Amino acid sequence: MKNPIKIEPLKLLLALGITSAASMQSAVLASDYDQGLKLYQAKNYAAALPLLEKAANAKTNAWQAQYLLGNTCLALGKMDEAKAAYQRCLATCNDKSIQDHAKGGIATVDAYKQAQAQAQSLRRTTSTTGTSGTSGTGTSGTRSSSSASAAESEEDEPTEKKVDKNAQIRNELLAKARQEANKIRREAEEQIKHEKENSNEVFKYSDGSRGLDISDEREAQIRKEAEERAKRVMYEAEQRAKGYRSN
Repeated sequence: MKNPIKIEPLKLLLALGITSAASMQSAVLASDYDQGLKLYQAKNYAAALPLLEKAANAKTNAWQAQYLLGNTCLALGKMDEAKAAYQRCLATCNDKSIQDHAKGGIATVDAYKQAQAQAQSLRRTTSTTGTSGTSGTGTSGTRSSSSASAAESEEDEPTEKKVDKNAQIRNELLAKARQEANKIRREAEEQIKHEKENSNEVFKYSDGSRGLDISDEREAQIRKEAEERAKRVMYEAEQRAKGYRSN
């Protein structure tokens, strides 16, 4: 168990008399961000969205707001907005772990759009196949058994190919999602390691020793958020895969 030795920045600022208009404006922006962060952590993404948008728009170089805005938009299915927020985050953030997470978010958006394009292409192909010309009847109004068998084979072949293609697309979608989910979990562990190595917060351990570290709660939060993202990636992939049924 780690007990933090806290330094309260707000009290320090007040003690130094830093009460300029700029600092007050920053406090207002921080308020929007903090409220948005709380709602985001509570998974109330719809309520968090306008607050994070306000914080991100007011200070475009605040990568924290851009990053959370990207995650929130992704959770709400606002893919274009999510990608734009992640890109703004990458333009201003120097933290490698956050950069990797933002890149992962962009990859998720791109994979989603690619799957949509594949689905539309498949629907167009299926529609074209289904509306292609059918053979007419002969003068006698009947066809020989050999001709009927040949026609049935021609009709069955596209269906079999469609089934095989659907199964292939499903497997590819799910395999890619599993890779992305595992990558998210690995990145979470790398983020924990990175934050531990760069922490400036002093903790007192149960054996009485002290050292720079991050809290147990912070570690749990990073892993929890990563697991939620991983589950969301898998859920979205499973939903997309349902559009490629074999029957």
